[in-house]
Amino acid sequence: MVIGVFLAIGQWDFKRLLAYHSISQIGYVILGIGLGTPLGIIGGLFHLFNHSVFKALLFLNSGAVEYAFFGKLRDKWNKVEEVPVFMKFAMIILA
Repeated sequence: MVIGVFLAIGQWDFKRLLAYHSISQIGYVILGIGLGTPLGIIGGLFHLFNHSVFKALLFLNSGAVEYAFFGKLRDKWNKVEEVPVFMKFAMIILA
């Protein structure tokens, strides 16, 4: 679980960052189901469902952001003046 987060920290490709984060979250799902208690199994399955829904939406959003920037985020990161105003607010809120 921790290794996936550490691998995600150094990523500039947003989709790869999301993939490494998914690796760490699946560890929590396995931990919950592996407990074997009814509450652990329900919690693990709920986390699996919740994670799959919001991660799919984040992948779609990352594709839309890369399409808007005409390429990878790392190439455009230093050009802050090209970033739309709503994206600046989104970056501040998500930080």
